[in-house]
Amino acid sequence: GNSGIILKYTSPVGINEIGDENNFTIYPNPTNSELLVSSSEKIKELKIFDVMGKEISNLNFENEELEKRIDVSKFENGIYFVQLNFDDKTAKQKIIIQH
Repeated sequence: GNSGIILKYTSPVGINEIGDENNFTIYPNPTNSELLVSSSEKIKELKIFDVMGKEISNLNFENEELEKRIDVSKFENGIYFVQLNFDDKTAKQKIIIQH
């Protein structure tokens, strides 16, 4: 019979994840010393912008890591944006630094 064939189509696991931009976490937020960036996809590049949109940090991930610690202890208090560049997309998240 054809039992079992239909089951393959009832749970499309992973299909929606391609366009989902929430497959990463940046914490703690707010932070005062360091950020831990964790992603389910390999990160190629990470940029940090201040609230005016000026790029203040740019890290290339040579090994395309899934996790990275970033020292932000020298940054002034305020709102910043972390931009993660993946193979086929870019994601941004607001972070707050409070000393």
